[in-house]
Amino acid sequence: MNFLIDIENVANSGFEGLENLSAEDSLLIFYSEKHSSINLSVHQKLEQSPARKEYLSIKTGGKNALDFQLVTWLGYRLAKNPAETYVIVSKDTGFDAVVDFWKKRGMAVSRNADLKVPGRKTEKKAEKKAEKKADKERKKAQKKANEKDKRIREMKKQVPEYAGDAAEIVEILGNTTTKQALNNLLVKTFGSDKAGRMYKKLKPMVKNRKGK
Repeated sequence: MNFLIDIENVANSGFEGLENLSAEDSLLIFYSEKHSSINLSVHQKLEQSPARKEYLSIKTGGKNALDFQLVTWLGYRLAKNPAETYVIVSKDTGFDAVVDFWKKRGMAVSRNADLKVPGRKTEKKAEKKAEKKADKERKKAQKKANEKDKRIREMKKQVPEYAGDAAEIVEILGNTTTKQALNNLLVKTFGSDKAGRMYKKLKPMVKNRKGK
């Protein structure tokens, strides 16, 4: 999203919502040396923001000089990138005629008093929801991994002679529903000779399950 900021009109308040911008957004800040100023905290937020930033010093002189140059720049950008979205950041309702002109021609142009564009908050909520879900899944996966590590440590203590195979044994037991299935998986994984010795040690661990 491209924001064309009339800094003479909105000053510091026009940057509200800056923290919600991403590297996909761009800020075109129109200013003049005589009439444009923002406080230090806004400067700091601008430096920290991942959004692309371009400062356009406008030629002062006649009335509405900045407005004319901003609108000219908007037309230039629309000609180069007509598929992108543009927001004029200003409280000046005079820009609404420009917005209406471009909207009738199918361009995504709007005006807003700051960077908190309607609908953008919903996008952020969706992102936070996705992050929360991903974090929940990570914690679930970590818990599962921790439980498996615990079972492997316990297996090493139960059958120390097969400590090196503890991870495979835990995996086999986790996929075993009967003693016969246990035997088959052991043979498939370790070969008949080693599986025979292992089976004698491991079959009590499935004593409450049906099968051989």
